[in-house]
Order: sequence, then C-alpha cells, then structure tokens
Amino acid sequence: MKELPLKPFYFLRHSETDWNFEHRAMGSQDIPLNNRGVSQGLNAAELLKNEPITTIVSSPLRRARKTADIAITGNRYNQINFIKCSTAMLISLNLALTFLISFLILNQ
Repeated sequence: MKELPLKPFYFLRHSETDWNFEHRAMGSQDIPLNNRGVSQGLNAAELLKNEPITTIVSSPLRRARKTADIAITGNRYNQINFIKCSTAMLISLNLALTFLISFLILNQ
C-alpha cells in the first residue's frame, strides 16, 4: 500500500470575545471578537506567516472568520481557499473539548 505524504495540520480556535472574557458559553451565538481577540489574531498571524497554508475551513460565525482573516494577512490572503463550513460549528457545542482546550491554554 502506498504511503501518503504527511502534511501539517493547524488547528486555530477563534480569538477572544467579550463572552469568553466573562466565562459565558457562546455555543452558536454569533459574538464578535473584542479588542484582545483582534490582538490575539495578530499574534497568530506572526506565528503563521511562514507556514504553507493553502486552505482554511471555518465556521460561518463572525468570530471564527475574523480570526482567520486577521491570522492570514498580506499577499497570501487572496491565494488561500476559504471554506465556510456549518458543521465546523459542532465543535463549539462539545463542552469537554472546550474545557480541554482551555486547560491546555492555561497550563502551557
């Protein structure tokens, strides 16, 4: 059987919203990023600027799309395939995953 080439996969959660800051559950509520969230997106842009990203799959929610828009800047922006995927929203309903990600962020 032929081996498939390994390709990097990056998972980027949306940046902060006021509801994140207030520890409120957002679920599928379309809450925008706050100023800190925009700053976090800019930090992600710095980390990802040299990565070979060709496709982004995003929830249609504003916070997810805005985070992706900020994180992928410059000349590459028009070269990337953006896919809005409503099933990507299902992750936000998984509280166990949300708690795991929060734990990992707080304990890095």
